[in-house]
Amino acid sequence: MTGSAFSPDLESLLAHRDFVRSFARALLFDESRADDVVQQTWLAALERPPRDRGSPRSWLAAVARNFARRTAREESRRLRREEAAARPERIPATAEIVEREAARREIVESVLALEEPYRSTVLLRYFDGLPPRKVAARFRVPVATVQTRLRRALGQLREALDRRHVRERAAWCAALGRLAMRESAGLARIPSTFVSHPFASLGAVACLLAAAVAALQVVPRPLERRAPTLVAAVPEPSPPVLLPEATRESAEATHRAEVQTPPAGSAPANAVLRGRCVAAETGKALAGCLVEFHGGGGNVPAWTALNGPISWTDPAPVRTGADGRFQFSFVPPPPFGDFVLSVSAEGRAPRTGRWFEFPPGEVRDLGDVLMSRGWRVRGHVVDTDGSPADGVSVGFDKLPLPVEGSKAANQARYGGTGPDGAFEVRALLPAGTFVVSIPRGAFRLVEPRIATIEEGKGIENLRVVVRRLPTIEGRVLDEEEKGMEGVPLALVAAGATEAAARTSRSFTFGKTGVDGRFKLRPMYGADGDPLPRRLTVAASSGFEVVGEEPEVRWGTKDARLVARRVREARPTLALTVVEAGSGRPVEEFAVRCHPEDSGMAAEASWRLGGRHEGGAVEVDGISPGRHVLVVVPREPTLVPTLPLEFEVPASGPVPPLRVEVERARPFVVHVRTRSGVPLGGSEVHLLRPQPPRPVPVDAETLFVRFREARIPPWTSDGSFPWLLSEARTGTDGRAQISGPPGAKGLVLRVTGSSHPPVIRNDLVVPEADATVEIIPPEPSRLWGRVKPNGLADRAALRVKRAGERGSLPDPIPIATDGAFSIASLPAGLWELRFVVRMERDASHGPGASIHTVGWIDCGKPLGVFRLEEGETKEVELDATALVTGRLEGKVVPSEILRRLPKARLSGKTGSMEGHAGDYLLDAEGRFTVPDALPGEYTISLVFPDGEALESPEGFKIGAGERVVREFRFMPR
Repeated sequence: MTGSAFSPDLESLLAHRDFVRSFARALLFDESRADDVVQQTWLAALERPPRDRGSPRSWLAAVARNFARRTAREESRRLRREEAAARPERIPATAEIVEREAARREIVESVLALEEPYRSTVLLRYFDGLPPRKVAARFRVPVATVQTRLRRALGQLREALDRRHVRERAAWCAALGRLAMRESAGLARIPSTFVSHPFASLGAVACLLAAAVAALQVVPRPLERRAPTLVAAVPEPSPPVLLPEATRESAEATHRAEVQTPPAGSAPANAVLRGRCVAAETGKALAGCLVEFHGGGGNVPAWTALNGPISWTDPAPVRTGADGRFQFSFVPPPPFGDFVLSVSAEGRAPRTGRWFEFPPGEVRDLGDVLMSRGWRVRGHVVDTDGSPADGVSVGFDKLPLPVEGSKAANQARYGGTGPDGAFEVRALLPAGTFVVSIPRGAFRLVEPRIATIEEGKGIENLRVVVRRLPTIEGRVLDEEEKGMEGVPLALVAAGATEAAARTSRSFTFGKTGVDGRFKLRPMYGADGDPLPRRLTVAASSGFEVVGEEPEVRWGTKDARLVARRVREARPTLALTVVEAGSGRPVEEFAVRCHPEDSGMAAEASWRLGGRHEGGAVEVDGISPGRHVLVVVPREPTLVPTLPLEFEVPASGPVPPLRVEVERARPFVVHVRTRSGVPLGGSEVHLLRPQPPRPVPVDAETLFVRFREARIPPWTSDGSFPWLLSEARTGTDGRAQISGPPGAKGLVLRVTGSSHPPVIRNDLVVPEADATVEIIPPEPSRLWGRVKPNGLADRAALRVKRAGERGSLPDPIPIATDGAFSIASLPAGLWELRFVVRMERDASHGPGASIHTVGWIDCGKPLGVFRLEEGETKEVELDATALVTGRLEGKVVPSEILRRLPKARLSGKTGSMEGHAGDYLLDAEGRFTVPDALPGEYTISLVFPDGEALESPEGFKIGAGERVVREFRFMPR
């Protein structure tokens, strides 16, 4: 009975016999002892089969590992007995010591040369000796992700050792095997205090790595001796800045997105987006869901000006089957822009996702997408006089619709009113209490601020009250008193400077219609501004005002503006672009030409991208005064010009301009360690400081991230360097970039996850195909713990150079037990600052708000530490005094709630001063601030019409303190 009961499990276990044998051989490096371990493992399987039948390999590996450890301990005891009985003159030969230490150094250097996150994962697993579950907890990723990273990392180690030994795998396997046997026998003699150090037990590390590397070798049959098959592992790209061992954002997404970098010169790899639709109430797969994916270039006018329109075709929609799964495979268009996912199903609330970047080769798995039951919302809208309001869009905001918690995704749904004021939200909505909103325009919401959608009922007759906003109405006439149709109009604050007025003119409030009539509606809270405005025409519209710009106020009904067309009369600049030296015409380029003081107005945008016969083009819209011109050729080997200044006369033609662009010269950058080990995956950037007042490329610039190499950023003060060329080093540590020959003051920046950054100022581009050697300093490491525990979900550390503005771009995560680790830091003085992740609503004019999520600096460093080159320092940090508190407030008296205010928290704490967030009040006037930094605060009430009431009493919130308090206001 017993044998028959377990026979099916035994058969399933025996299916893994090859795995058990290869695993035992990898652990012991001795076939005879490995065979003993295999036999003991199968005997244990017969006598005590696993209770959990879902993961047989894990159970077999654990059993085999235990027997292997027992065998190793017995071997260790035998070696100690032999050593005790041996004569004193039995010492290792010099050649043996050299071989052992060379093998040890080789394995350590190969590990340190790995890219992130593989290097950190290997260090934690083998150097720190953490089990996979603890490594997963440190990175805040699933255990399966850690196993995947280890497998890929060990594959990269195999390839690196193969390259060093010219594919003589037997040689390095034998060397590591001898080192592993010696070190495993000697582990018992290592003091526990020594083993506890994160970088101490290098011998044990070599032993573990050797076993792990060999364990990944595929052994087709137990007795075959042919070379194992290797699966090529493609490393994830490391960010072009100093990278901590994990960042919170990347750690949370790693199990959903494993990015692979395609080989140089290959076609872009497809990105993949996939998931599974399930019913929220049961968790079961949901068939029949319609899943659509839309993509595009996003807001990239500079890129499109230079390269033309982005080519993109949306993938065909997917209808889920019985398993509820969906998948889209696509090549992201350059530059990576705006991607939207929409999921809908009959009787369900929709779900959405939005991403601004999808690198080629990225696989993003959304996991289970919960589809909640949805319900209809209907109602009608009236104004404050009780009349039906036509053309009002009524919406519900803060809906739980985005997947992945993406705040950029659409979390609102709307429905519009007709002449009778009736509306119906166009999508089914989930049950719950949500914010009622209407878009900015001709109306402002009065009530209700929130509404509850009931399970099984929805809302059948929601009464929404709005306030009609004042408008500005009138006519635009030409000089013959005839109405002018299609004139874009703008409003400028009275008394604004010329630069501010030019920026204001880039916002169009409306256009004239038939007979020149117009009706301008408020924008950005303008309905609450009693100040007069100047009525004018929008910038670059082809029109100009004749005579005075009239002053108007909201509510004006008879505004009158005289204008004329000027497009044909505006002067143009005849521009010719040629290559320096040869004078050959450059025919493909884009231009940015704008007045010197134009700020960030539309005049400073890129235009005229494309092909220009003979290198000649006419730049229109030129106004009198001093201008700045930049030319960016499309050909990568031609260098963008520096800003060129020229004067446009007040009258007469604009003098023609001939611009010469330089051809870049290619050269090689070789990044390696002092011992000659190539450093692959390093980012190499060639920068050019920008006039007129270039900022030195120093510590601050170490942490700047660049997106588009060919498009110089717009800055008027030289605060941002231009990226002329960029590349990533290959496995040989080499990368080819190019720069303008003869140019002075260029900067070479090399960053990577396995070494500190290097800045080489005043670089002169060498001769073609020459090599610039870069040897980064030895990396330093800062690690330790932050108390109290339990900060992982809402706090992190910001690392910055003491006394300087440069800092790591991403916060350093704090593990559940308070542990943190920062690798590859350069030597110097460093500050660790405590930052808290906050989610809040900030007002943006009456009736409007912006939802923000971000890190708030608590204002003072937790510690300042000096690191020497190659130093590892352990520190203890105490953030007890900075832990956020909680405010539970109540507004009284109750009659003040009829005007539907929001509670505004303001104060001074840490690096933040002023408005700290707006919070909705419930029917009884209660509100909650879940995370508030320790400090002094006040509460005010903000009403939909923009009026505010201040509370006369201030109060404090202490570290970790829960404050329950009433706030009394005097109604006006």
